[in-house]
Amino acid sequence: MTTKRIMSWIAGTAAVIITSYTLYKIFSGQPTGFNEILAIGSTLMLFFSAATWGHKGEDSGVRQDEELGKRISEKSGMIGYYIL
Repeated sequence: MTTKRIMSWIAGTAAVIITSYTLYKIFSGQPTGFNEILAIGSTLMLFFSAATWGHKGEDSGVRQDEELGKRISEKSGMIGYYIL
């Protein structure tokens, strides 16, 4: 298994666990705070980053320092800007 795949599995599992726990708290009537929402956002960002970008030394996908990676980052930033 490549590093990219291992990191994707770990981050994805963490995102599912944190999201499930937060949904449990919501449905059981316990107060849900900012920390839970922040944890969901952080783990989802980690998962998508691990699933998208490759690593140096492995031929596992596009890296951020390559030309295609820079174009993807630029386009993603423009979309995020227009959404805000």
